[in-house]
Amino acid sequence: MYWKDNFVINPHDEDINGIVGASAILRYFQSAAYNYHKAYPPSIKDMAAAGIGFILSKCAISFYAPVYAYDDVMVKTWDSHSRGPVFNRSYAMYRGELPVAEMTSSWALLSFADRKLLRVEESGLPYEPETALELDLPKRVRVPDDVTLAIRGEHIVTYSDCDTNGHMNNTRYPDFLCDFLPDMRGKRVISIVLSFMNEAPLGDTIRVYSGSNDDKVWFRTQRGDGLTGVEAEIMLDDIY
Repeated sequence: MYWKDNFVINPHDEDINGIVGASAILRYFQSAAYNYHKAYPPSIKDMAAAGIGFILSKCAISFYAPVYAYDDVMVKTWDSHSRGPVFNRSYAMYRGELPVAEMTSSWALLSFADRKLLRVEESGLPYEPETALELDLPKRVRVPDDVTLAIRGEHIVTYSDCDTNGHMNNTRYPDFLCDFLPDMRGKRVISIVLSFMNEAPLGDTIRVYSGSNDDKVWFRTQRGDGLTGVEAEIMLDDIY
């Protein structure tokens, strides 16, 4: 089943270039999914009260055109043939009749008490699947053999990074990773692929590694315990 939401873009979501950043677009996508679950209970808040919640496993986003403050946009989201422990969801953002961004994503439904992954058929969630989006992006992040990832810096996970689970919210990652690029002035993200391995908990020190090849940049983060946090592939383009 398709769910649609209308939004007016908040001016605080614009970045240094006067366009809406990748993290903000991700938040609008996920807000639409939250509203879907509120309309067709249990809501995300009700799930959290019951001790379960969605954890993002991977996502891929294509950004077709810049989005600006006060733009009227429509976000459409739908379940995409979820099965077993994998909950797939697609998203599209439209300005008028034209899509400005699209996203595919895979989630896990986690029981917080025992860290058990719940299967779709035992979740009790009301799903009516539609055909998944097909984006011209890799399914998972794979760093090419000729790209060397070098340390770019460290980041301590703070209050402003975290959600109610006490770890960095997934919507923080696109902009967080772009913070480690040399200069985003005059640049915009046109695609991003994220693979999440391990959460970044409050107070942890994350090491950020990256390497590039032409217009693509690959990232890998490492937690304080040495585990990989997230891997990402980001493609940039000039703003004309």
